[in-house]
Amino acid sequence: MNKIVMSRVDFRLIHGQVITKWLKYYPARKVVIIDDLLAEDEFMAEIYKMAIPQGLVLDILNTDELADYLANSQEELFLLFKSIETAYQMIKQGIQLPQLVIGGVPSESGKKMVFSGVYLSKIELEQLQELESLGVPISFATTPDDKSTQLASIRDSL
Repeated sequence: MNKIVMSRVDFRLIHGQVITKWLKYYPARKVVIIDDLLAEDEFMAEIYKMAIPQGLVLDILNTDELADYLANSQEELFLLFKSIETAYQMIKQGIQLPQLVIGGVPSESGKKMVFSGVYLSKIELEQLQELESLGVPISFATTPDDKSTQLASIRDSL
């Protein structure tokens, strides 16, 4: 059985904060990106794999592969989702996460900044509220060194 040590939404995926900060606080043997488009793009997948420090393994999966992957994995895993929608879909399909930390969510039309680097639509806020009602702790944090903010603190932001 796998051990998910951290699950995070961050559209930047592999970048300095994930490598230098989050993995120190939540050590894992494997980083797993769940993103349908990236799983189909061999060129970009190779770029992300080159960004992982030596000694770590990066797997990039589409949403259809995650359940079987988790069922067959024995390692400590750090899950990365590019979007709230993908994390939402996976949890609704039965993937159990110990927590979900929201990091980078880009600004787009119809979204409002609710935390540093996090812009949410009303639909994304509703999805996060639903996940929390299902028992998944939701928080917002740029790095593990920073003070995190709980979902309840930003509910009235939209």
